[in-house]
Amino acid sequence: GGEDAGEDTSLLLTEHAATICGVILGRERVVAAAASRIRDDLVEGLLSGRGRDPAETGRWARHLGYDADQDHHVLSIALDAAQATPARAGLALTQRAAASAGDFLTTRAPDAIISVRDAEVAVVLPAHGPDGSRARTLGTGCVGRLGELFPEVAATAGIGGPCRGPEQIRLAYAQARRTVETVRRIRRPRARAAFGDLGIDPLLLQVP
Repeated sequence: GGEDAGEDTSLLLTEHAATICGVILGRERVVAAAASRIRDDLVEGLLSGRGRDPAETGRWARHLGYDADQDHHVLSIALDAAQATPARAGLALTQRAAASAGDFLTTRAPDAIISVRDAEVAVVLPAHGPDGSRARTLGTGCVGRLGELFPEVAATAGIGGPCRGPEQIRLAYAQARRTVETVRRIRRPRARAAFGDLGIDPLLLQVP
């Protein structure tokens, strides 16, 4: 009887400990997910310019680790599944490619602010130089890597002009997106281009 009671007690203690561990891990996952969502919302706010108050935009940027004392470039890597791919399969494919691009960029630019979407990865990247060569190298490397891993996906990288103040991120991102759309229109898949590289008067690219 005593041994059975001891085993029952031990089993109850083990189950109780497992329950506590499960609750703790569950809470950690919830907290991590909430923190990730908040971070994503802050990045989206900077890229879209939702924070119209400069002080608010500055707080968001500092929270994300943005250094307003150095130049940055915004890199947009847009993903398109092959036209013959069914819509649902195409979305799943671009999502996997975007996740892979996010991992690639995080590994090679741990100081960057990265936003992974369904069919795009947006990167706010410290320039480490005046000519945008870091963004060009990173964009070219990422597009090439995606070509190896996802041959059914066309990746296009666009780089916006330099920005320093957090309020300038929105314009640099808009430039990167317009560069992507211009490169898409001239049908250059797996390409990367900077805002000033297109041989088009930049004023024309300001027009939606």
